[in-house]
Amino acid sequence: MFCPHCGKEAAQGHQYCPFCGNALQEPTSTVHPSDDPNGPVASPAQARPMAARALWRFFFWGVVAVGVIFIAAFVFTRLKMGPPGSQADQLARQMATMPVPPSQPRLVPVQQSVPIAQGNVVVAAGQIQYFRFTVPEVAQGTKVTGQFHAFGGAGNDIEAGIMTPFEFENWRNGHQARVYFDSGQVTNGEIEVNGIPPGTYILAFSNRTSAFSRKEVTAQVTLNYTVLERR
Repeated sequence: MFCPHCGKEAAQGHQYCPFCGNALQEPTSTVHPSDDPNGPVASPAQARPMAARALWRFFFWGVVAVGVIFIAAFVFTRLKMGPPGSQADQLARQMATMPVPPSQPRLVPVQQSVPIAQGNVVVAAGQIQYFRFTVPEVAQGTKVTGQFHAFGGAGNDIEAGIMTPFEFENWRNGHQARVYFDSGQVTNGEIEVNGIPPGTYILAFSNRTSAFSRKEVTAQVTLNYTVLERR
């Protein structure tokens, strides 16, 4: 090796130059890692695993923080909504306690049938037998229907009529009268009168044309109409 001071070659292994007496090597300060007050200095190869571990720790704690936030939000939402099923149960209870509005009644047509004359009727000579009936104010589609048969005397005939009590006085006395039905002198007759307005009426069988013979009449006459009832 050569002396850094005088430039002369000195034997290997000497610490001082045998020619100038100076040290052959500059003293270098070596510090043991354990003697460094700032701790060991990591080499670049050692720094890389440490950075990876720090990144992993950051990622782990980030995931933990997100999970905690999610759980807290879920718990808060459940507490705000109440226990499972509570809203549905409460709504069901409210609906059960709500008053049920009454159903609107429907108007249903109901057929009515009222007998006027049923069976045998005896009409004396020169007399009139009659039956009074009433058509209600609420009646709709009013109809008087029926049949009659007369026998007795020389002609086996009778006269039937339907009219108001006011017009009946004219009819029974042989005067002109406004009637809803007049059969004339017949043995068999069929009655069908539609649309009689509400009021009181008379069905009459007249034997006034016979001076001596009584007549018998078999009659089946009915008042039919429809009324609207609430159901």
